[in-house]
Amino acid sequence: MLTVARTSFQEIEEEAAGCDIVLPIEQSARWAHYQNTIEGRRLWGPLMVLDGDVPVAMLSLIEYRTHGYRYLRSMHGPVWTVLPNPALERSVVGSLASFVRHEDPGIVFLRLDTWSSAGALPVLSTVPYDWTVVIDVTGGDEAILSRMKRRGRRDVRKALRECPASVADETGPAMSDFSEYYDVMLETGERDGFKPAPLKDYLDMIEALGPEHCRVFAA
Repeated sequence: MLTVARTSFQEIEEEAAGCDIVLPIEQSARWAHYQNTIEGRRLWGPLMVLDGDVPVAMLSLIEYRTHGYRYLRSMHGPVWTVLPNPALERSVVGSLASFVRHEDPGIVFLRLDTWSSAGALPVLSTVPYDWTVVIDVTGGDEAILSRMKRRGRRDVRKALRECPASVADETGPAMSDFSEYYDVMLETGERDGFKPAPLKDYLDMIEALGPEHCRVFAA
């Protein structure tokens, strides 16, 4: 029988470590602290789902207040201690919904990341990434190039020859003054058709997460 219990981030971290799981930053206490600095958001609570006394999933829920209603979101959560089949996932989601309904009847819905879309509804809004590219970066530059197709190697080498830029970690300067980097984002947004968040959002995020979790690289 599945049960849902309130827990602590320390217990989640200990369980994840015991299962050799790397927690997403969005499931950490540091992220919850950052979310608490954003108007209309607050930590609702870290939870653990147990089968008997064995944890099967854990998650941090952030409350969002918008357009006159409240909902809970878990980015990159739940985190599973086992790879769930569709039946287990439906049971866990149902248990979470029942728990939240009992604890806080004013919550309208949960927004979770699930393996299966069965029983779920499309999200109200989302900001998709334009491209997702997965690259094996082990073995150094030549090893990376050797795993590419011939055209890919040619294009990369051409770009390296024609572009004199070098990439540097500029987290320190960015934490002192982010305005120069923000100007680049504005210029890029005008060219590529997107609008960056307000400058203060980036400053708050860098400060709240700290350099061990949030770094700024510039070329």
